[in-house]
Amino acid sequence: MIIETREKKGLNREQFAEKIKEKESVIKRVENEEMTPDDVLADKIERFLEIKLKKPYEKKYVDRTSRKKAELTIGDVVQVE
Repeated sequence: MIIETREKKGLNREQFAEKIKEKESVIKRVENEEMTPDDVLADKIERFLEIKLKKPYEKKYVDRTSRKKAELTIGDVVQVE
């Protein structure tokens, strides 16, 4: 998604890295999915390219009153992403 959007804006990797004040090598690793950007870098990319990389966290509540204690599993309370 990052590569396509960057290219639509007419920027090569070096120009994009310069615009968001990051090293080209970092951008390359993120684009090649060799590295997951931290929150600060993800925010920079999102703002500049006007895209969403991060998913909002959704809390899920388990209604524990309707089940017996033994019926509650770890899958009912843990969300794996």
